[in-house]
Amino acid sequence: MEIISSKNILPENFVHAAKDNITESQELPNGLRIESGAVGFGQTAVRFTTPFSTAPTVVMGITGFDLDHGANLRLGCGPMTNSVTRDGFTATLGTWANTGVYSASAFWMAIGK
Repeated sequence: MEIISSKNILPENFVHAAKDNITESQELPNGLRIESGAVGFGQTAVRFTTPFSTAPTVVMGITGFDLDHGANLRLGCGPMTNSVTRDGFTATLGTWANTGVYSASAFWMAIGK
């Protein structure tokens, strides 16, 4: 197999955001607020910059990974069950069985009032 490119195509701040759990918040005209950020591999306690009035809806998605090709590739992410409160949640990005991980990152977004 030939390497097509060894150039890093991810923005420099993307890697730092995943490592540092940087968040961004935005108010919408309809009274909703969106807060988002990035997390790295494992479990991460995420605290919202300002608490929501009730527990928001939280969605997550995988944004990058480097997995060992010698085993089955398994990677999942999401908020821990029953962990979402008005103040924050526990983000999980992980594997199972014999999957080997060099690095992985995920994006999260909370939407609520």
